[in-house]
Amino acid sequence: DIDKEPFYIERNEDEIFNKNVTQFGLWIHGPAGCGKSNLIIRNLIQQKRDFIQISLASCVGQEIEAFFKEILYDIASKVDGIESQVQPNNFSECSKLLLDLLAKKYCDKELIIFIEEIPISSEENYKEFSSKMFSLLISKNLTRGLEKIKFVLSSINNPIKHIQIFQQKIHQQLNFLPLEFWEKEKIISLIELIESEFQFSLPTDIKADLVTSSDGSPRFIKKFFRSIYTLNKTDENTLRFIIKETHRELSQYKNA
Repeated sequence: DIDKEPFYIERNEDEIFNKNVTQFGLWIHGPAGCGKSNLIIRNLIQQKRDFIQISLASCVGQEIEAFFKEILYDIASKVDGIESQVQPNNFSECSKLLLDLLAKKYCDKELIIFIEEIPISSEENYKEFSSKMFSLLISKNLTRGLEKIKFVLSSINNPIKHIQIFQQKIHQQLNFLPLEFWEKEKIISLIELIESEFQFSLPTDIKADLVTSSDGSPRFIKKFFRSIYTLNKTDENTLRFIIKETHRELSQYKNA
């Protein structure tokens, strides 16, 4: 939300994103908890860009083609206000319906379609999703009037290795941006920003332990402070317990 802007920590990655998105679509990839979605949404709002946000979280456990039907339905519901959508029989039909819808509503207009929360765990399924997405984007670029429409995607996996020889044209419209966990200085800045808002300071040794335990994850820091707020206790034993529990809960995703 725009009212959260005072609490956003800018990094070099924000400038890189904004420079790229003026000319290209983007596929941002990196480990869970490094701030991919927040970076994308914040900068799209900050730059006053017209965008549609699509979460594929509800597609967990479904076939890959269902992902694209969800994209079609989400866009149709947001631009046409419809509550149902003709169900295509296959990816080819789905792709055509999607491009026809965009041509009808956004011909020669700027729009960013942001796709996140892609629930894929197996490399085989990720390869299929990436290949079909590349196919859709190449077809979009060959459709008159859709040149100003860009796709921005967020995922854990790096999709570059799934670009097939006949899909090399994808580089003409899509850049791939890796995101890493935050540098120590930025994590400290985030901690100090939250301390200032809470009007209390962590003990020096607790703060050092928090920085080390977070290993550059802003999600870790936010989870830690939410737990303090929930428990409403700031004694040293409680703070150390919260760090330990936060690490236990989030460590399984660090190498995802």
